Amino acid sequence: MIAYERKVKDLIPYEFNSRFNEKTIDKLSKSIEDYGYVVPIVIDKNNVVVTGHARLKAIKELGWEKVDCLVSNLTDEENREYRILDNKVQDLSEWNDDMLVVELRGLQEIASDFDLKVNVALETSYGSLDADVTEFDIEKQENKFETTFTDRSIEANAKLIKVSCEHCGANFGIDSEKL
Repeated sequence: MIAYERKVKDLIPYEFNSRFNEKTIDKLSKSIEDYGYVVPIVIDKNNVVVTGHARLKAIKELGWEKVDCLVSNLTDEENREYRILDNKVQDLSEWNDDMLVVELRGLQEIASDFDLKVNVALETSYGSLDADVTEFDIEKQENKFETTFTDRSIEANAKLIKVSCEHCGANFGIDSEKL
């Protein structure tokens, strides 16, 4: 798909949009300021928003005059179906809390403003945070991750057949199950 620049004032919110997103606008605006405009708004051939109503509100709040959009090639009925699907499918997703702790720990080591950004991200997903993640929680999840990773590495290495290239001498492994 090709992104097309459109005037923000020409974009038309879908009048029957069934998703309430007012609570996300400030956080989404902050995210766009911090990380840029990463996910384009999708519009139909008449500039009516298919997906991205919250992004449109955030961009308006930021005072943008133009924005890149993707133009849907779906029929009107398909666009109506897709609007609901795009919003509803998110409700089926779940966080892998074990991996989230490991990821947050990695970010903590490299980001000076880690706490602010992580709290914004988590509050956006979970609402206000009542309990802090303790050092014990982090170590417990890291140990669990390390054990799982080590077990999988041992299992994968057991399946490898070691091969040496007769031309260049490079050593590598081939998965015995794929031979």
